[in-house]
Amino acid sequence: MDEHTSIADMDIADRPRERLLALGADRMRDAELLAVVIGSGTAAQSSLELARAMLKKAGGPARLARCTPAELMDTHGVGPAVALRIVAGLQLGRRAAARSADLPGATGG
Repeated sequence: MDEHTSIADMDIADRPRERLLALGADRMRDAELLAVVIGSGTAAQSSLELARAMLKKAGGPARLARCTPAELMDTHGVGPAVALRIVAGLQLGRRAAARSADLPGATGG
């Protein structure tokens, strides 16, 4: 098992929120983006460690996007609030992607 490292113990430049501010979302790793959505971890796992575990368990971000809240809560440390934030964020992303094709000047990829 990997040694636990809290976000507070990480170099500031390596923390997910700070990386998002500095680099933008396009340059973030999947686990870092998910950690920002998760917000805070548990005493045993940082939000980044929890995000990595969730992505591994789901089989990647595409499969994570198809998980129900109950499936997400099956990961130790994920309660209803975190699961629902993830589901809502992913749904918002799907809606934005679907609607962006309807914008003037949009090209079909």
